[in-house]
Amino acid sequence: MYIKHGDHLTKLHALWRNIRYRCKSPTSKDYKRYGGRGIVVCQEWEDYLTFKEWALSVGYGEGLTIERKDNNLGYNPKNCVFLSTEENNKNRGDTKWWYVNGLKFKSSYDAARYFDVGVSTILRWCQGDRQGKYYYPPKPNCRSERKYANHY
Repeated sequence: MYIKHGDHLTKLHALWRNIRYRCKSPTSKDYKRYGGRGIVVCQEWEDYLTFKEWALSVGYGEGLTIERKDNNLGYNPKNCVFLSTEENNKNRGDTKWWYVNGLKFKSSYDAARYFDVGVSTILRWCQGDRQGKYYYPPKPNCRSERKYANHY
């Protein structure tokens, strides 16, 4: 067996395999959200060593994951960066912007941290609350909206 690069057990190689799998394989559980809606991996990244060279040049390191800047575009050098899992989760297709007291936050967690309250308080402020037969409407200066309209 010929090993081209010796990276087949590394996290970076697994990440490369996974982005290609979810974009190309209808058997992937994530295909509907990626390849099924037109998200592709650029031609140059079909070669692992080219992908690896790019990843290392932009700061890839342990504990980081790939993020598409625009979730409606594919995987390519201009649309991708590496972030921590926590930061990456703030840009998932089902995430929201949170507007509280005239400020915009990437997540309810960020808003809660800023106001020094729990996430459940931010949710209650922005989405209202039901306690028994009573409904408390959202605050007028608090709302959330989806970041991405084309989420499946």
